[in-house]
Amino acid sequence: MTTSGLTGEQKLKYERDGYLVVEDVFDAAKVKELSDAADDFVKRSATMTNSDKSFHLEWRDNSSKPTLKRVSLPSAINPLFEEIHRDKKLLDIICDLIGPSVRYIQHNALFFNFPQGGSFPIKWHQDWTFWPHTNKDLVMGFLSIDDSSRENGCLQVIPGSHKGPFYNHFIEDKFASEINDPTFDPSQAVYVKVPAGGISFHHPFTVHGAAANQSDRSKRYFALSFTATDAWPLIGVVGKEEQLWGPVDWDRYCSTVVRGKASRFPRMEAIPVSLPVPFSTESIAPFFARESKSIHGNPKN
Repeated sequence: MTTSGLTGEQKLKYERDGYLVVEDVFDAAKVKELSDAADDFVKRSATMTNSDKSFHLEWRDNSSKPTLKRVSLPSAINPLFEEIHRDKKLLDIICDLIGPSVRYIQHNALFFNFPQGGSFPIKWHQDWTFWPHTNKDLVMGFLSIDDSSRENGCLQVIPGSHKGPFYNHFIEDKFASEINDPTFDPSQAVYVKVPAGGISFHHPFTVHGAAANQSDRSKRYFALSFTATDAWPLIGVVGKEEQLWGPVDWDRYCSTVVRGKASRFPRMEAIPVSLPVPFSTESIAPFFARESKSIHGNPKN
């Protein structure tokens, strides 16, 4: 990486492959802060027996208590995660990928992939199916709090899949949040290893997934997403983006602009779109289930 943003070679790789790893975006001190914050979430969840809107728990076989698997919107609980979205070094990279005016999608999450199968696999999917916009200038990032490797279930991507096609994510005419398409071939997947403090970035069309953690090491990461300010979600910007309905909340939109200017003029692009409807708790549940219902099954270590 250059002193500001990406090198020409890094930009070309992202354009060619639809993903990019940038190491050392955050230093060891910041990683320690993130790790401590993650540990605090685990402690806070220790007395819980059921999930709530922020803390998502999973009961493991032969366990006397549930395990924390995800914290939704940690940025609304701990300001450290809000600050990450506004980090200059990170935003320099984001702007090199999607343009000078950007906002973040308030749908960040902290994932906990504990050792020895203590995590769920991430099914094969394209993020575009969750967040269709007026144009495709979006970028998703996974910030590693622990070193990620093939053994502990690192990200897997299909290089070049951002160039199409856009795959079916429906099962029995219901939004299933995972690819279920006979034309999809997962055999071309590559493993994306990211050291702690580094970030893997991927295009919204890039097919990706992850296997469960079968190692003796944890894999925790912070998932965050950005869009160009003239890329408007097709179902509106509401109070929180995990809600896929409601009128536009202009104040909410403006509060998430982290560089450049807000835009009331959506830039329209001729791109394939399907809406994630009907969308419900039942729709998203298969995404976090242990077993896939798709014809493709789970990603493998």
